[in-house]
Amino acid sequence: MALWLFLPLLSFSYDCRISTSNLKQPLIKKFSTSRVARYKYCCLHTSPNVPRSNPSPAISVVVPTYNRADLLFHCLRALDCQQLPLGFEVVVVDDSSTDGTPQLVEQWIHAGHLRHVRLLCLSPNVGPGRARNAGVIVSLGSLLVFVDSDVIVKPGFLLAHWKRHEQNSVGGCLSVGPVYWLDDISQQTSHRFRWWTDASRAFFCTSNAAVEKQLFVQSGMFDADFTKYGWEDLELGERLRNQNIARHFVPQAIAYHWKPAWTTSADLQTSLEQERQRGEMGILFYEKHPTLRVRLMIQFTWFHRCLWLILSLFGLLNEYSVKPLVIWLIQKRQYVLAHLLWSIVRNRVTCEVIFRGWRRKRRRLLVAR
Repeated sequence: MALWLFLPLLSFSYDCRISTSNLKQPLIKKFSTSRVARYKYCCLHTSPNVPRSNPSPAISVVVPTYNRADLLFHCLRALDCQQLPLGFEVVVVDDSSTDGTPQLVEQWIHAGHLRHVRLLCLSPNVGPGRARNAGVIVSLGSLLVFVDSDVIVKPGFLLAHWKRHEQNSVGGCLSVGPVYWLDDISQQTSHRFRWWTDASRAFFCTSNAAVEKQLFVQSGMFDADFTKYGWEDLELGERLRNQNIARHFVPQAIAYHWKPAWTTSADLQTSLEQERQRGEMGILFYEKHPTLRVRLMIQFTWFHRCLWLILSLFGLLNEYSVKPLVIWLIQKRQYVLAHLLWSIVRNRVTCEVIFRGWRRKRRRLLVAR
């Protein structure tokens, strides 16, 4: 039996001193179809779980998920244990998972492990951007907080975001917090800042960001054209930046991005597929925002292409030649070196997908003329 079936029985270190009152009264009726940013989806059902004493939470945390049942409980438990003077809800949007995620979340809710969580199930799979849009549509709070399903937040996370927005009551603003990358969940108490993984200049990142719902809707929500992995949050960030929205960094709103180390050949192949999709979506990102800043973000420059070509020894280090060595390093627990070698391969794949994809697109445009 899968390990995550027993997760609710394990002890956790989160500070849970929230009131235990939990009356499961449906607040949103079932509906069959809706339209999210030009995309028609089918909502299977919602599972509201908000205390009757506070039917209108101030904050709605939107967490999209797809086949992450083994990580999701840690994410939701940390959010559910937050303390806030006003009420909050956590809207989990399951994007047609096939690993039993919806059933597990409902079990955790009914068992009383998650008191502020509501579940929204979508069909078919629509991608993270559209899933977040669907979560926003059914949300009840005026302040939206975005967290990915592999992110674990520290106590005081929601309070820090809420205080920042209370101080900026005119015009609305965007708040972001630090995101620390972890290979092991037990590193939460001992993790130290690492500039090569933890530093981010992104204007908006869905691992840790909060924005007023009205401002989010006015900006156009997440672009439904981003159907694959990558860039939908940074694309929204560019739109918010172009609207001169105030952005505030909140150091107290700490989040840990849990990225388990690759352990199998399948993990390595999955990471490569993500990079190929990131490259395809990078082209779309640049088409929508043809600026130098976006070119640097997606590595669509000759500097990046030459850099990864040189670091890959002009193609000698590729997925076929490096994979056996990376797997051997993983077996020897040399994770840092394995990650370094495989990152060279991944970045070169992304870069080449972007350059080749852009060249093909230009050719099609010339032929069309």
